[in-house]
Amino acid sequence: MMRTFAQYTAIASALETANSFEKWMDELLGAAFKKGAIELHAAESGQARHGRGLFGDRQRKLINWSIYPEFDALFLAFKPINYE
Repeated sequence: MMRTFAQYTAIASALETANSFEKWMDELLGAAFKKGAIELHAAESGQARHGRGLFGDRQRKLINWSIYPEFDALFLAFKPINYE
């Protein structure tokens, strides 16, 4: 879901390697949870096809969350540079 979001917003091209994308994604989501822009309701393990899981946790691949309007400004502040 996050990779599709990055492609839709044209940020994916600046995050060329898997490591840089994962680091950017983890930092963005971490900041969003901390600020309350995203609220996690539930998480389950899912299957291998569901990706690496939230923050790389294989037991949290299927997530149920709410995303609030504050996420917009936070997302715009996360420039995809220096994530190698």
